[in-house]
Amino acid sequence: MKEMQPYEIIEKSDEVKDSDMDWKKIYAIVLASVQANQYRVMRNGNTLFWYKIVQPKEAQVFIFNADTHKNLIRNFKEFARAMDIAGFRKVYGDTENEQMLEVIKRLGYPVEVEPTGEVRNGKPVYRGTVNV
Repeated sequence: MKEMQPYEIIEKSDEVKDSDMDWKKIYAIVLASVQANQYRVMRNGNTLFWYKIVQPKEAQVFIFNADTHKNLIRNFKEFARAMDIAGFRKVYGDTENEQMLEVIKRLGYPVEVEPTGEVRNGKPVYRGTVNV
C-alpha cells in the first residue's frame, strides 16, 4: 500500500466515514490543535495517532486508520512502544469499532477494555486502556 498524505488518511479512515462529518473539517481541527500545541500527532504507516497529554505520563488517543488490518497491528505496536519509551504509563481511547478493540488486545502490553455507557452509530462505545 502506498504511503498516503495525512489528509488522505483522515479522508479514507473508517473513523471519519462512520462519523458523517466532513473529512476536511476534521482535518482542519486536527491541524489547528497540533499548531496550538494542544494535541500531538504520531504517524506509523497509514495510521495517524492524534493524542492529547491529559496529565503527566497519561494520554488520550484518537486513531485515523487507512491501513490494512495487518499493518494496523504493527502500527499500534510501534505507537505503544514509542509511548513507553517516552515515559507514558497509560494511553486510552474510546471506540465502537470492534476491530480496534481486538487490535489493542494483541499489543503485548496490559490492556483493559470497559464500556463507557455511550452509544455511537448504534453501537456501544468501549474505552481501551493500554498500560505501557
